[in-house]
Amino acid sequence: PNSARLMVLAIALPIIAIAILTTRIATWSVNYRYIPYVLPATLLLLGLAKWRHQSFILGLCALATLAQAAPLKLAYFDENSDTNSTRLSAAAWIDNNIPNSDAVCASSETLAPYNVPPFRFDRYIVNSPDCRWQVQTERQPNAPPPKPGYVIAKRFVPRLSPQFYPLVWEHINPQITIYRKSS
Repeated sequence: PNSARLMVLAIALPIIAIAILTTRIATWSVNYRYIPYVLPATLLLLGLAKWRHQSFILGLCALATLAQAAPLKLAYFDENSDTNSTRLSAAAWIDNNIPNSDAVCASSETLAPYNVPPFRFDRYIVNSPDCRWQVQTERQPNAPPPKPGYVIAKRFVPRLSPQFYPLVWEHINPQITIYRKSS
């Protein structure tokens, strides 16, 4: 049991230390995102060792697994929801509020589905040098405007994901902001 606990600590402590020390270097909590995936496995290894707190550790492992799975499952449900999808809501807003003759720039050269909401591309001039509107899929809660001179026209944030600590990363139901050129 002592060797098993030492092995778990030898794996877990460096990962937690690296995550804590490097979270704010480039973007918020970049390395911390791996902790929810490593923590249940570490707790499970610790729970398999024979010692007096084994059932507590296994219960904690089950709780941690459910806690990490709930936001991701909700985001997957919301991704294709007519009411909660940030992509579909942003696309509907663009189609209903931006004049057809205006130029709309996306944050990507390729109109990849994970990077651009599915608005009616055939109705707008897309990615021209002089864009009045900028659509940005943001992986950070408080992303800066894409260029100077743009202001937020509308922002679509995932539900039940606090701005100070986003629960889901990358491409699943991301925050999408539509910027308008101010002058």
